[in-house]
Amino acid sequence: MSDGHDFDSGGAVDLVVGMYALRTFKIVDGQLSSVAVGAGHWENGVCTAICTRNPDHVAPEDGCTCGIYGTHTLEGLFNQYGEFACRIIAVIAAEGPTVIGTTGLRTAAARIVAYWCADPDRAQSEVDACAAQCPGARRFYDLDVMARLYGLGVDRVHHQ
Repeated sequence: MSDGHDFDSGGAVDLVVGMYALRTFKIVDGQLSSVAVGAGHWENGVCTAICTRNPDHVAPEDGCTCGIYGTHTLEGLFNQYGEFACRIIAVIAAEGPTVIGTTGLRTAAARIVAYWCADPDRAQSEVDACAAQCPGARRFYDLDVMARLYGLGVDRVHHQ
């Protein structure tokens, strides 16, 4: 499954543990869902990539677009998915084979370790969905603090 983030990978697939990235979600039927592919891939804050084009290889594979995508900066996430990023942003920990690019990554598996939601008075359904589906993740009320704590870029963008 590809989430459609654009980045230059350089083509190398490395085995990583503990590398963080940012991504956003939408809520479909009360569940966290990718903004670029169908619902139902994230359970208990965890997702494992399966290539929809060639299920015989392990995602991500060089020369294919499969994998779980994340970006290195808030600016990159807002530029690509601003409509969703203004409501939910999560920090994912990449696990397993991972392609690391200049603006993001795609990985074989990911776990949500932290999340931020917009003002709960306006977005209580997002807060409830994240709390229920990411039981081990830490909720942050300040997006910049969350990104900095995980070593991710905090570029000047408007994210209110």
